[in-house]
Amino acid sequence: GSMGVTIKSTPKNESPNFYHNNKDGLTIKSAGAVTLSNVYAMQNGADGANVINHAGSGSVTINTSSKVLTSSFSYNSKYGLYVQSRGKVIITNKGRMYLRDNGYTGAFIDNTTYFAPEVTISRVEVNNNIMKGLEIYSTGNVTLNNILAINNLENGVYVDNCDWDNDQGVCLGTGKVSLIGSLGANNISDNGATGLAVYSNGSIMVDKLFAIQNDGRGMVLDNSTSGWSVTVTNTIARLNQWHGV
Repeated sequence: GSMGVTIKSTPKNESPNFYHNNKDGLTIKSAGAVTLSNVYAMQNGADGANVINHAGSGSVTINTSSKVLTSSFSYNSKYGLYVQSRGKVIITNKGRMYLRDNGYTGAFIDNTTYFAPEVTISRVEVNNNIMKGLEIYSTGNVTLNNILAINNLENGVYVDNCDWDNDQGVCLGTGKVSLIGSLGANNISDNGATGLAVYSNGSIMVDKLFAIQNDGRGMVLDNSTSGWSVTVTNTIARLNQWHGV
């Protein structure tokens, strides 16, 4: 098939919700585009929402459509949000999105492919997860904006857009990674490992970040296989167990 799947709010139901199921709150398998808008998927026995559309190249879009609305993929036994795709993954919120207190990672995203689609995430809170707050595997551009990742037991934010060729020891990714603060500062603090870990074959840019009191480093920014730049501005990295940067 090639058609898409959309789950969204209506005037009579502003927050479609998927609660208290023994397995996933919401499972979607599609070869087309997938859109979730203003969705709550909480306190489920497996993932909050499990979205797999890598049979095609359609995008995955997850959002809150209004400043007065929120959505949440929280308090689940496994992942809050699990996405496997060959297309763009876009999480852009006018309101807020919560991915917290999950048994695994708050949001796991894998759209690694030769076509290098982008990942864009803004205005999310990925706090108090047993593994990582935000975990991304991609070969395209990754842009993060106004991320709050606090008190996760592993990394607050982990981005790998290398797609390593282990036989040759080569990073095959073509994208760049940007953590920007145009929608508000990023706070990646009090995590059980390095706060922000980025591995890329392109440029890395970090702006408006607080990386404080992480049990590892404040930041690891590694594009050593490339000839591109690393730029850090308007950032505080202090009281970490290892280096700030």
